[in-house]
Amino acid sequence: MGRSARTLAWRERRLVFADTPLSEVVAEFNRYLKHQLIIADPELGRRKFGGTFHPERSDTLVALLEQSFGVVVERRGDTTTLRPRAGH
Repeated sequence: MGRSARTLAWRERRLVFADTPLSEVVAEFNRYLKHQLIIADPELGRRKFGGTFHPERSDTLVALLEQSFGVVVERRGDTTTLRPRAGH
């Protein structure tokens, strides 16, 4: 992504990822939220993802992971744990 695209995304308060390990995506979301995302499996953390998200809307990321990437989600209190679905 070019510098101007990154600057525009920053000004519009969007997180933009391209071919980024999920561990880095989650770390960036966790900087903005009280509700923290936790990756329970290192292999899942290494999988690469991309997309554009609003930092306050981790639910959009979580729904995408559940529906399209074989991730099982467990919500408890102020955390959401992400695990790979068996066979993925």
